[in-house]
Amino acid sequence: MITIENQQFKASIAERGAELQSLVNKTDNYDYIWNGDKTFWNRHAPILFPAIGKSNEDQYRLGAKTFPMSQHGFARDYDFAVSDHSDSAVTFTQHQNAETLKKFPFKYTLAVTYMLTEDGLSIHYTVTNDDSNSMPFALGFHPAFNVALKADGSFDNYDLTVEPLNSPLQRFGIGPVPFRNGDVEDIAGAEGNKLPLTHDLLDGGLVIL
Repeated sequence: MITIENQQFKASIAERGAELQSLVNKTDNYDYIWNGDKTFWNRHAPILFPAIGKSNEDQYRLGAKTFPMSQHGFARDYDFAVSDHSDSAVTFTQHQNAETLKKFPFKYTLAVTYMLTEDGLSIHYTVTNDDSNSMPFALGFHPAFNVALKADGSFDNYDLTVEPLNSPLQRFGIGPVPFRNGDVEDIAGAEGNKLPLTHDLLDGGLVIL
């Protein structure tokens, strides 16, 4: 486990998957990151690479060949190396190995830098194609947050803000979960670029804006 810290915040990141484990505001000792309760979801903030989402039958075709690919890729399941580390920042890197080449036939470098600022946590990703062929990939971040922020608060007091907003907020239709069905739907309750959080909104599990 690697810890970085400044005057306002403290963050812990695991080498396995370079996954953020906690982000604590030292003023009130509040941890913004989900605690990983196995009853619901035992992760915290996995990195998704080289795939996002689930492929049909957990496989994909590249050219004339078919390769296995688990949901959200595999980067989260392998250790990263620490390539740079200071009091308030750390950089992790991951490269291909014999197992990943069977799923994703490319040489790559995935680097992620976590840096604490006076406002919170900044995260920067760099994907380098170390191969001679074009390398298609997807990259995502899957953080889970503790809500409400105050002990006497309510989940319904929060909203999600999307910036910049180029069109009304809509969602992709889902069915069966977790696959898209091709529909595009308006989001009930959306107010401009704000989407109020409600339990009803999340009861279906997956919401793709």
